[in-house]
Amino acid sequence: MDENRFKEMTCLNNRREALLESSKAGNFLETVYASSRSDRDERGDLDSDLAALHNEGLINIVSAFENRKKAPAAVSRCFA
Repeated sequence: MDENRFKEMTCLNNRREALLESSKAGNFLETVYASSRSDRDERGDLDSDLAALHNEGLINIVSAFENRKKAPAAVSRCFA
């Protein structure tokens, strides 16, 4: 997901909803990456949103990053 696509999503929904939807759709890490690139000034908010979603049991951040190890090289390069 590119930065422009993330901005389109967040115009319709807030960041938490975008993160939840991407988690269900299987492109969670791409959304996290796009979010971190689009709002560098609000990076603390992204961290807070991720922690809250994880603590509420709505997403499992640990498994998302563990799955990254199993992802194809093209996906892994996004986070190198």
